Amino acid sequence: MLLLKKKLSGGSKFDCLHYSQLLWYWDTSLAFEEYNNGNKVPAMMYFQIAPWQFNYVFQNKGMTKMTGMKKEDLTSSERDSGVVWTCFERGDVKGIFCGYDGKNSYTGSYLDMLLGACPTIGAGSDEETAGARVVTLSRNGAKMESSMIYLGDLFDLQISVDKTVFAQGGDIKVHYAGLAASEKNKD
Repeated sequence: MLLLKKKLSGGSKFDCLHYSQLLWYWDTSLAFEEYNNGNKVPAMMYFQIAPWQFNYVFQNKGMTKMTGMKKEDLTSSERDSGVVWTCFERGDVKGIFCGYDGKNSYTGSYLDMLLGACPTIGAGSDEETAGARVVTLSRNGAKMESSMIYLGDLFDLQISVDKTVFAQGGDIKVHYAGLAASEKNKD
C-alpha cells in the first residue's frame, strides 16, 4: 500500500471503515428490516474517528443548521470509506457521532442524518467544551434530538494531586468547588 506524503485531510494516518464492515452493516440492516415486518429499524452509529463528511457541517453552517463549536481541525482518514453514503442509501441510521477531536461539540444535518462531534472530559478538552453529548431517538425513528451537557455548567471542578501520596499508590482527590448550576441560580 502506498501512502502519499501530501494527504487530503492534512496528513492523518488514521484508517477508516472497510468494505467488509460496510457490507456487514448493510446485511444486518436488511435482516433487522425483514425481522421488523418490512420496517426499517432506526439506528445511530458511534465512531472514534469521524468520516471526512463531518467537514461539510462546519463548511456549510447555514445549510446544515450547525450548532455547537468547532475549536480544532477534524481528524479523519484520507480515504472516504463510504459509510455516510451507505447509511443514507439504507435510510435507517439517523445520526453518526464521533469523539476523537475532544474540543469540538458541533452538530449539523447532512443527507437526512445528524452528524455530531462529541467532546471529551479530560485530555484534549478545554473548560469551554468539556462535556457529554445526549442523544434521544424516538422509538419509531421519526425524531432525533441531541444536546450538550457542559461540565462547566454543572459545577466548578477542582482536582488536587499530592504527588508524594500518589506515587505511593494514593488517590487523586476530586472535589466540587460549587453546586450544580441549577442550584446556584435558585437564590
